[in-house]
Order: sequence, then C-alpha cells, then structure tokens
Amino acid sequence: MERKLERGISEAQIGWVTIGGIIGSCYFLGAGLILESLGALAPIAFAFAGLIVFAVMQAMAELQVNLPRESSFVGYSKEFLGSSVACGIGVTYVLNWMFYIPSEAVAGGTIANLFVSGVPAEYFAVFFLVLIVGLNLIHVKSFAIAETIMAMAKVFAIVLFCLFAVFAIFGIFTNPVGLSILTPEIAEKKALMGVGAFGALIFAGQMLMLMFNQTPILLVNYQGSEIIGLASGETKNPEVSIPKSAKNTAYRIVGMFVIPMFLLCLIFPASKA
Repeated sequence: MERKLERGISEAQIGWVTIGGIIGSCYFLGAGLILESLGALAPIAFAFAGLIVFAVMQAMAELQVNLPRESSFVGYSKEFLGSSVACGIGVTYVLNWMFYIPSEAVAGGTIANLFVSGVPAEYFAVFFLVLIVGLNLIHVKSFAIAETIMAMAKVFAIVLFCLFAVFAIFGIFTNPVGLSILTPEIAEKKALMGVGAFGALIFAGQMLMLMFNQTPILLVNYQGSEIIGLASGETKNPEVSIPKSAKNTAYRIVGMFVIPMFLLCLIFPASKA
C-alpha cells in the first residue's frame, strides 16, 4: 500500500517555513563574505541573484497550479524528464543538504561562540546539528509550528537590525555614522575587492564580472527557497498556497537581503566584514 504524505502545513505556515529555511546561520556569515568581496555592489548582487530565485519559484508555482501533484519537484522531474534525471536531481539535492546542514551547524557554533566564548564552537555545532535533525523528525504539524516561531524570531531580529542601522546612519540616540560607501575620500580604494565609492564601482567592468563570479555563493544564501516546492505534498490547498508563497518571494528577497545588505554597506566597512 502506497504511503501518502499528510497535509499538515497551513497556507500561512508554508511561507514562514520558507523564510526560516532561507535565514540560517550561513545567512549572516555568507552576507559578510559577499560584503567583503563586493563592497558597495553587494545589494545589487543580491538583487540579481534574487531575480533568478524568483523566476524559479514562479515556474514551480505554475507547475503546482496546472499540474498539482503530491510529490515534490523531484516528482515533476520524473514525469517530464524521466527516472534517471529525477534520480540524479533527488540524489544531488539530498547530498546538497547533507553538506549544507553541518555547515549551518558549524556556522551557528561560530556565531554562538562569539557570545559565549567559554564554550567551544564545536560543542555548539553538535548541539545545533542534533536540534536540526530532531526538528525534521517530529510530526509535520509540530515541525510547522516550531519553524514558524523560529522564523518569526529571525525576521524580528532582521527588522531590529534595520532600525538600529537607520538610527546609526542619522544619529538617532547616538553619533551619526554617515554614508561612508558613497564618499570616495572616506572609503578604502581597493578596486578589485569592491571597496570604494558606489558611483565608481557600479560602472567598473571588472566589478560587474566579479559580481557574476560570486553568483554561486549568492545563490547558496538563498538556499531554502525551494522548500516551497519540496513541502507541496504536505501543504493544505497547495494549488492556492504554493503560488501565493512563490509570489511573496519577491518581497522576502527585498526585505531580507537587499535592504539589510544595503544598510550593512552603509554602516560597516567592507574591509572588516
């Protein structure tokens, strides 16, 4: 007897689960790596990669509306491209998460060690790894609730950062930091590293090429967006909820990546990222 997936994730929860999948510990460390490499071009680079992700999400939503299935995007691969291709996509995706989850745990341990230096980062990493695996083994309804709560906490933290960044720029409750990346005489001059005046960098051909070279790292920061398609078999009314969540991806990209990265560029020197 074929075992069917239980549709225990609501329309609102699928959006929060997706957000929680995107905002991980690698989100914060990855943002620093991109800022160090691209400097003032980082917000534009995130917007470019976000456009790619948005196009993929829209295509996935179109499939779910016109050809609703209980399986994930791997099932669509089998239906249209054959079993061999679907097997390759499925195995690749599993291997991708097998490497990505430990990297998230290590990144989380690194961040936690900054606040609790007395505990080695390795201990935090093991704790986070067990926690992640445990969350994915519980009932789908409990998983959705837990992911929703944690995603809300992550979004709240990002909103707080944006507010504090605006306060720092305009000197609200503190001395103004100013817009250093927009001022050539203040910013460091390292053309190949993208650290310098915004107006000079945006027209530099080598900088645009470097931005394209950083696209794979940028897309890794968006990993988790595909959970919309992965969870379609466990979502209530997927024909409605999946397209809606995919459409909201554009707002999430702007709100979680482009705006925070732009503010980070304004207040934080890329050379110290």
